[in-house]
Amino acid sequence: MEANHAAELKKVQEQAKQHETKVLALTQADTGSRREVENAKARHAADLKIAREDAAAEAAKKLTEDLKKVRDQALAEAQTKHAEELRKSREQVKSELHTSHSAELKKVREVAAAEAARKHAEELKNARDHALADAQAKHIEELKKARDEETGAAKRAHDEELARVKREAVAFASRAQSSAPGPASSSAAPARGKAPGSIGAARGGKADDLKLIWGVGPEIEKLLNQNGIYHFDQIAAWTNADLAWFDWIGKAFEGRVEREKWVEQSKKLATGWRPDREIGEKPAGLTVLTGPRDGKADDLKLIWGVGPKLEKMLNGAGFFHFDQIAKWVSADIEWVDSQLGEFAGRAVRDKWVEQCKKLAAGWRPASDVGEKPE
Repeated sequence: MEANHAAELKKVQEQAKQHETKVLALTQADTGSRREVENAKARHAADLKIAREDAAAEAAKKLTEDLKKVRDQALAEAQTKHAEELRKSREQVKSELHTSHSAELKKVREVAAAEAARKHAEELKNARDHALADAQAKHIEELKKARDEETGAAKRAHDEELARVKREAVAFASRAQSSAPGPASSSAAPARGKAPGSIGAARGGKADDLKLIWGVGPEIEKLLNQNGIYHFDQIAAWTNADLAWFDWIGKAFEGRVEREKWVEQSKKLATGWRPDREIGEKPAGLTVLTGPRDGKADDLKLIWGVGPKLEKMLNGAGFFHFDQIAKWVSADIEWVDSQLGEFAGRAVRDKWVEQCKKLAAGWRPASDVGEKPE
């Protein structure tokens, strides 16, 4: 705008110079007409002044308009730029606030969740501890009561059985003493090798399959054969006194002859009867031992539901270790139930197999009475 003003001013100056040139020419042409020249100069000066004022006014007006346009344009651009920067700044602040808020909210939620989880775990632990304490107290009380009842009944049964065995052993010893040559033995127990009705070898060189007797396995059959028992009719003829002989030579199997009714079975087997072998025989995969490994049996009373009496019966059936019971399958349990008499069904009901898998791996229950399965 200043350049335009300068150009206008220059143009006015050039016009004034042209007037002056004309005036000078007129002055030189007509030296006599000074008045006219003075008048012309006056008019020229007035015209020049007016022209200058008009040019200045026009230039000022144009400059004002141009300046206003420039200011308006600059203001509009500044406002647009300011609005854009303000928008960006607001968006950036909003984004930062959102990020910060999200992070803080996440931290608050994590802290709240951790606190809730800790509190829940603590409450759950307290509830479990109380429930476990109550359950253990109740379980120990029930077990103590059951053990007291079982111990009392077992002791009475044991005393009665011991008295009976002693009577039968004395009777058997007296009978053996009267039939044997030489001086009588001072021992009340029968001598090893003096089996009731024993023979030197199997008749006709072929022994009966004594394993057909429910509860007789290869080990017991071998023990019987070693003591001159090869045939069903020999066992069928046993009396109560004769049973004491087997209990004496087969300490680990004490009581099995009477409990499993070998005499009754042998009477039928001697007449030609045969059992259902799938039920009557011990399953092929069932591990039965004649004694504990290395002379030390596992404490089977750690199995829930097994007391001293049942432990003795299991040992008598050839089970001394947790890993033996842990391997039982349905057929094994069915056979074992046949050995347990009134306790049949406990292995399944009390989940002995599941318990023994943990016990064989080293786990031990909270108390020495076992842990009741859920």
